Amino acid sequence: MKKGWMVSALLLIGGLAYGQEQVHEERADRHHRGERGQRMEHRRARAERAHERMDHLVEELNLTEEQQEEIKALHRQQKEKAEVRRREMQEQLRAERKAAQETMEAEMMKILTPEQQAKFAEMQAERDAKRQQHLERQIERTEQRLQQLKEEQEGGN
Repeated sequence: MKKGWMVSALLLIGGLAYGQEQVHEERADRHHRGERGQRMEHRRARAERAHERMDHLVEELNLTEEQQEEIKALHRQQKEKAEVRRREMQEQLRAERKAAQETMEAEMMKILTPEQQAKFAEMQAERDAKRQQHLERQIERTEQRLQQLKEEQEGGN
């Protein structure tokens, strides 16, 4: 009888541990997909809406093939212009944020004592080193993923 209880307890513990691992892996996977997955879904939905609008125009206005192609070309041009504007605005915003950060740090340095300024510079150097390490890890993971994809592609051909 004791053996039966022990086996049951071990199976229960094993099942719980396995379930916990599955939950952890699922959470990690969701986190990995995170924002990138949401952006991809948003892009897909936006593309679907664009196709639906075009289909609606074709049907309601009885557009010829030539008209459809001209409208599609017009949409592509508009999309390219919007992308250029978006990039320009991002660059401008990035420059403004950098300037504001530099101004704030300069003002802060006026407030700090020389010892505090040295400590602050040390803290910034540590932060920059951590950021560099993080970027290097990201590059390494990206290179590994590219290698995996190449191997999968070669294996599939």
